[in-house]
Amino acid sequence: MQGQHQAYKLFSRHFSSVITSIRARTPSTNLAQTEANHPFFRYTSGRWLYNERLQLERRYVKFNIPALQQAAGKVLGTRCVQMTKQPEGMYNKPRNVLNIPVPRVMGWSFPLQPNSVGNEYMLMERVRGRQLSGVWEAMSEAQRFGLVESVVEIERKLMSARFTSHGSLYYKDAYPYGKELTGKFVIGPTTERSFWENGKHDLDMDRGPWDSAQEYLSAVANREIASIQNQGSKTAIARDNIPALLHHDLHSDNIFVDDADPTKISSIINWQAVYFAPLFMQARSPSVFDCDDQYPWGAVHPELPEDFDTLSQTEKELARDKLARLRLKKFYKLASRKFNPLLVKAMDVMRNYDDPTTFIFHTVGQSSLDGPIPLKELLI
Repeated sequence: MQGQHQAYKLFSRHFSSVITSIRARTPSTNLAQTEANHPFFRYTSGRWLYNERLQLERRYVKFNIPALQQAAGKVLGTRCVQMTKQPEGMYNKPRNVLNIPVPRVMGWSFPLQPNSVGNEYMLMERVRGRQLSGVWEAMSEAQRFGLVESVVEIERKLMSARFTSHGSLYYKDAYPYGKELTGKFVIGPTTERSFWENGKHDLDMDRGPWDSAQEYLSAVANREIASIQNQGSKTAIARDNIPALLHHDLHSDNIFVDDADPTKISSIINWQAVYFAPLFMQARSPSVFDCDDQYPWGAVHPELPEDFDTLSQTEKELARDKLARLRLKKFYKLASRKFNPLLVKAMDVMRNYDDPTTFIFHTVGQSSLDGPIPLKELLI
């Protein structure tokens, strides 16, 4: 279990603060401030309605501020005169091989080696462009469709890579225990959040890597059994079993777009929980294009309701907003069906509303949180 313990240390860095924005033109701040309640050490991006003290304690990470500034200055060949805390960020790696637009990593610590900072850290370049959430409302439908094409192209690149195991990607020199992928990378234990969060990080369980979809699904089921205890088959399409890599947190705050053309993606952030898993478990619509409205499946164009002319002005606006959401989701599916057909095929197979049992693996994966009733309903 030594390898899995080291793997947890590798990606537990998402509880810590990301330090960026080193600006030589800005006057120096108080670099000596290291008291226990320093905002650099504490989570400051939100509040909790329950167990807030416990949640904050879990996210408290103390480190040597001057040492981190020196590490940043050494990487950039300059002197750090100010350090600004940005919203808590995550981990990024896929740019080097697949040419995905993610921030370049300037430097990082090895978890197996002590460092002067006193904790794990990673230094990334500042992301270019603007967050999609800041321009989304002003974008036309044509621009949103153009953005869909950009996302589909990124997903096509991700799915074009072929892997032999399910798990997560590591540099070999940072994590030497994994299954070798190339001379530089290995596949090691998964960083999939459901294997670590909600009290699972201290449990002794199989976190991979796995050689087959069957091994992965067995680990998911055993994970939920272990989680419940500590609380007081083959798919239809063989190609759906292949290990696939996709980003499951593509909302408008994680996508940065070009200042001049918001249909062009300049960067995607928050890759810390990206993992390899069977395609039929990975396939889903990006949240930025998804919606909870009743969706017309197949080659059907979403339309306004037949009684649209009789609706009130407020109801008409709601109907138009709903149509815009459905058209966007439909365009994503059509674009993916053309350029990334295997992804859509996996979506259709594993989320068939005419056959609720196709949801069984997703339901099993939530059993320790949702309880036994949803799974029992599927099995009746």
